[in-house]
Amino acid sequence: MITTNIETGRKFNRDILDDSWEDAARDECDNNGYSSSENTLNGMAAEQYLIQFRNHTNDRRQYKDTIFAGNSIEVKTASGHTDDYYFAQQNKVLEELRHKKINCPWMNISNCVVYFKRNERKYECESQWLWSGSSWIPNE
Repeated sequence: MITTNIETGRKFNRDILDDSWEDAARDECDNNGYSSSENTLNGMAAEQYLIQFRNHTNDRRQYKDTIFAGNSIEVKTASGHTDDYYFAQQNKVLEELRHKKINCPWMNISNCVVYFKRNERKYECESQWLWSGSSWIPNE
């Protein structure tokens, strides 16, 4: 198990983040060549929550999100308008990450994923995943 300092089920509203995060997120997107689309900002809001309220630090390395207790944490979000849609998106992303872990070791994808379900500006930590060496298993 990897400690992430966030419990599954914990909720937050994006409005609690300090005002500087969106500009910082856009700068990070621009500096790394990422799109500053709303989708990217949705993910960065979850990262900023972990940084501002759960004692994570920003991991500025390429393909990285946050660090907690020395562990690199991958942060993902998906729309939760319906459970079926959310779980389909989550499964798709976990499969993409599995493929990268196996086929693109140079990317050094994190061994822990924290997944947030989001509905507009509301987020819930829905699940946490740990890399077993061949697949993602619940981080319990």
